[in-house]
Amino acid sequence: PNPVNIGQSVSFKSNQIIKNIIVTNILGEQFRFENSINTSGLAKGMYIVDVEFSNGKRSNSKLIID
Repeated sequence: PNPVNIGQSVSFKSNQIIKNIIVTNILGEQFRFENSINTSGLAKGMYIVDVEFSNGKRSNSKLIID
């Protein structure tokens, strides 16, 4: 669900294997995750989530942390 609270974990359901998750804040700072996003180290705000799959495809979405 969006928004999520600080300290919650965000996981993804996919038929593809997730290779990498990159979360970018509005300042351009990037944070890398492997299978899920742990929001405890992220500040409140809006982020862009870029999920890279093992087949090379990508998916982008917004994430709001409250």
